[in-house]
Amino acid sequence: SAPDFSNDWLWFESKGAVRLVVGGLELLTLRSHAAADTAPGTLRVLFLLHGRRQSARSVFSLAQAIVERAAAGDAPLLVAIVEQRNHGRRMLDSFLNASRLAFDMFAIVRGTARDVSELVDSLPIALGADVAAFGVCGVSLGGHCALVAAATDTRLSFCASLLGCGDYARMMSARLAGPDADQRATLGAPLCEFIDKHGALANVNGLAATDVLLLGTSGDTLVPPTMNARFVDALRSLNGTGTLDTRTFEHDAHQVTDEMRAHTLDSIASLFLKPK
Repeated sequence: SAPDFSNDWLWFESKGAVRLVVGGLELLTLRSHAAADTAPGTLRVLFLLHGRRQSARSVFSLAQAIVERAAAGDAPLLVAIVEQRNHGRRMLDSFLNASRLAFDMFAIVRGTARDVSELVDSLPIALGADVAAFGVCGVSLGGHCALVAAATDTRLSFCASLLGCGDYARMMSARLAGPDADQRATLGAPLCEFIDKHGALANVNGLAATDVLLLGTSGDTLVPPTMNARFVDALRSLNGTGTLDTRTFEHDAHQVTDEMRAHTLDSIASLFLKPK
């Protein structure tokens, strides 16, 4: 049975968060400005996605920091934490979240990305508000998902991937069989074809008008920054209006550092909260 996170939601609400259910999806939301103080057509929505084997609680402090930063400015922001499929209150089988189960993890990435796209359609109706811009930010598994979501839905004008990878097949084949592994031999042709159709690299043209933030750490052995080399080259070859900011912070673990967090907040403020 699914775990009981009712106490978590009570704790979130005590911190000013609001629980919304939209189209069968449970969201945890925080606002920088009261709805009554938000002029029509000025609200921005940022979807926030957590990592593998984590839940909404793991990114809540980041959501609070983002909203606090936005509250100091004029652009009203709503941060919506979306729990990954098979995580948190959506948990069905924790075994399927293992780091070496390539298909299951990519199916979650694609599935949650589709959830984000569905929310772009439905959340404005649920809020009764016109939304000026949509963005997505994710950590680790959420970082992979953020890239897929933005690449496959051009309505997401901002994408921040922290510890994420846009070249999923390369990352997983290297994780399973080493950096020089043959992807099809390691992952199997059906999964490679699935990734080739639905992955961020395969849909990189969809990011031509997106501001992309791609951040990693130098000592990350789970998602080494080098795994993004082909994806970064593909992004740089785009002739679009979007921007690319890719940085590797000195740190010996798969972890969001204070410096990475601060840069993320600065980038959201300068790229997403300011009108172009």
